[in-house]
Amino acid sequence: MKFFRRQSQRALDREEELLARLDQMQADLDAKTTQNIQSVVQEIRSQRAPGREEELLARLQQMQAALDSKSTQNIQSVVQEIHDLKAALVEIKSTHSAQSMAILSKQRVLEEEIKKANQAFLPQRFTEPELESVENIPVGCMSVTTANKVEWNVSGFTSVVPHPDFKYFPGLDFEPRITSDGINYNYSADKVISAIVPCFNERSVDLERTVRSLYRQRLPPGWRIEVVIVMDGADYMDATMSEKLFGMFGVRINSGNPATDPFLAMPKAETIIVQPSSEEAAYRRTPAMENTVGGYCLVVKRHNHRKANSQMWWLGPHSSVLNTKYSLATDCGTVFARTATIHLISRLEKEPNLHAATGFQRIMSSEMQGDGSFEFLHRPFDYLLRMVQRFEFEVDHVSFKSIYDTIGCMHVIPGPCGLFRYSAMGTLREGMIYEYFRLFQHSSQGLIVGNVELVEVRIPGTLLSFPLKKDKDAPRMPVEGWPRTGFVHEALFFVEAEKPLSQLIKQRRRWLNGTFATYIWMLREGIITRSNQEIINKTLSLLLVILNVFQGIVIRFFGPPLLIVWLFRFGLFIPDFFDDPAIIFSPEVSLTSLEIDEGRLKYGLALGGAYLLLYIVYILGHIPHAKPVTKGIQITRYTEPTAYAGDKQSAYRAWIFIPVLWANFLLMVLFSVNVIGMLVTQGWYGTPLMVRILISICFTPFVMGVLEGLMHCDFRCLCGMIYSAPAAMVLMIWFTVWLPAYSTTRLSDLTWGNRERTSSLDESEKALNRARNGQKVAILLCLSTIAISVSTIMMMQFFDNAFPIFVMSYTMILSSTYIFSFFDVIWRLLTPFHCSEEDPIIHEYGDDEEAFGCGCTGDSNEAYVDISEVEKDQILKQVSTSANASGGGSTDGTAESKSSTSSSSVVDSSTFLAGA
Repeated sequence: MKFFRRQSQRALDREEELLARLDQMQADLDAKTTQNIQSVVQEIRSQRAPGREEELLARLQQMQAALDSKSTQNIQSVVQEIHDLKAALVEIKSTHSAQSMAILSKQRVLEEEIKKANQAFLPQRFTEPELESVENIPVGCMSVTTANKVEWNVSGFTSVVPHPDFKYFPGLDFEPRITSDGINYNYSADKVISAIVPCFNERSVDLERTVRSLYRQRLPPGWRIEVVIVMDGADYMDATMSEKLFGMFGVRINSGNPATDPFLAMPKAETIIVQPSSEEAAYRRTPAMENTVGGYCLVVKRHNHRKANSQMWWLGPHSSVLNTKYSLATDCGTVFARTATIHLISRLEKEPNLHAATGFQRIMSSEMQGDGSFEFLHRPFDYLLRMVQRFEFEVDHVSFKSIYDTIGCMHVIPGPCGLFRYSAMGTLREGMIYEYFRLFQHSSQGLIVGNVELVEVRIPGTLLSFPLKKDKDAPRMPVEGWPRTGFVHEALFFVEAEKPLSQLIKQRRRWLNGTFATYIWMLREGIITRSNQEIINKTLSLLLVILNVFQGIVIRFFGPPLLIVWLFRFGLFIPDFFDDPAIIFSPEVSLTSLEIDEGRLKYGLALGGAYLLLYIVYILGHIPHAKPVTKGIQITRYTEPTAYAGDKQSAYRAWIFIPVLWANFLLMVLFSVNVIGMLVTQGWYGTPLMVRILISICFTPFVMGVLEGLMHCDFRCLCGMIYSAPAAMVLMIWFTVWLPAYSTTRLSDLTWGNRERTSSLDESEKALNRARNGQKVAILLCLSTIAISVSTIMMMQFFDNAFPIFVMSYTMILSSTYIFSFFDVIWRLLTPFHCSEEDPIIHEYGDDEEAFGCGCTGDSNEAYVDISEVEKDQILKQVSTSANASGGGSTDGTAESKSSTSSSSVVDSSTFLAGA
């Protein structure tokens, strides 16, 4: 087939060459003819002899005829040669088509044989024909040696996307053996974990924090852990990160020295891979996790290609060369509790149909994040941001993780912590991995898929829970059981709190829009309905997805009008606020009874109108804008730009956010004072029923925290909510109502947000269209808010119960998810052995709050050293002790092995508050 393509190309090249010759010959003939005619005319004019004139005219006609004859002959010969070439090209194409049809026919025959073999349940396997070999030969290689005498091979590739047939990590292709120092680690070929630490512009202290916590993981001997650090864009790398990588791998990116900067040594390279140069060098690396073999390797991309591309290098060439059993995903800066990984492995070992699992995600304390103690005194606003994020994570944990774990569909496996069963994920050619990466190759086609890409962590969990059927037959349960993804409460990990405010809102804009778009994408593509999954799980999951979409619409379009109407009513009853605070929610008072008092109406219109005006400014002030991009050619008055870039200033305007935060803080104070006043003056039973229902719903997360604590024998979530709730309430109205409205305004903003960068998605001809779409959405939000607010106020004049019905409908819709969670928790509590007393994993209370690597501000390389001889002796003693090879046990040669087994990771409230 390659021969036919070469022949076709040669024929096309020959045709172009002959056409060029034909044009040149025609031009030469025209020039020569014109020259001869001019010379004859000149001679005629100069002679002016009576008989000479006729002779010259005859010569002129003779020359013209000769030139025409010669030109026609040459042109005909060239045209004939072109016709011959075209005929040859047609013949080549027909031969190529026949060859292709033969190959396709052969492929259909093979597919029929496969189908017959599958129907007959024969153990027959079909191997697809190999693709043509690709030229992935490194454009350059160099060798470096680090201080711990490990020799590294540095290779440069022009590839941006890895090819599935090429082995990019030959330095990792070895079987575990007895090491050179004689220690036998009892390695097993089927106990291999491939992990990734994706990085962008983080500092070295963030990477060191993750490296330290991974090294301190408690695992039984016999595991091999290989970790690939993927730097997504050399130009965005922090200077401290460059020094950190130099200490680990001997390469210093952006150093300006070709001896240490591989991009200078290999200028054509787009991707740099650093790996051990030999098997002996691989064994000399510092282990990624204690008591294991394996270590780190490095991938550096010249340009930023986003996280999905980094995961492609991890799940493709890195995992495939290792014969990986589990794939561990984490982020730069994540801190794991010491038993997090073993709990995840233990669950996947016990449940063969569990394809992925995540852990208990919490927000770091200020000490853990390196911001020092007493943050609420030094940086009070950062403290508020930390608390509102902490409260959000704790509520999400007690309210929704349990129900999704019961159904077996975790719609999101967080990037900071996710363990995947590699055999269930497929390859770069087929399966979940193929579908996952194929989706992002077309992410710029529309707003839905473009926003889905911004929350790429939601895709693997969804596709693993709902694998697509290969035919239209009914779902068939695999041998190991229906596919599931789950949640492990004991696998604790910490993530950084996003701050300052500008970074937090950009991150949450990406999360909110991406989550909403993912649900719509799931419904549009029929991910759940067309999946090979049991009918009960499909029905419940589909119901929850539809409910989430409906709740998202209600929050965005009815949340702000509800607050506007409440302020309007508050203005009406300002004179009665202290005497009768319950009158604001009284259904017996309508606008008709207040028409005699014009002052009340003015107060209501003033408060409600001011709040509405602030909302409109907030929305219109953050409409996405596009600005022209000039590349080499200046835009003049009469030129039209062809490329636009998103205006980053429109994403966050502090002069708008500051009054918005203050206004919503005062609104929260008014609401709290109003409710407290009703309870004090009216008592619980004298308070209006609607207010009592609202108070009960507000305390529902805390009730769920109690039930969740009883279920796991662990009340840390309840303690976390109690600790963070007072500070979080300050920002709660803005965080739950105004932030979704802001995100909807920025729906067409497909940038990463809290990680500044510029790419084809950020700068393109489509940026202008995205800005126009954002303007339409913003106008729709403003008009709908005005219409709903005015309609509700008008209905209050004719229907006394209009406002109470509005409030209760909004509240019940948003809290309906708790119904599923409540019944799930009750069912789990009634299930025997919900709080196991025979947990085989050795666990200490200090492991959960041990932020190993927290607050490290010095030289981060000092923690990444070789194992000492004493530690190797301890490992040797541990190996001699029987380890729980199934993933549940952990033997430790220290006094920790003598301690009694604790039931679960229980932390009392005093320890929790002290650690926080």
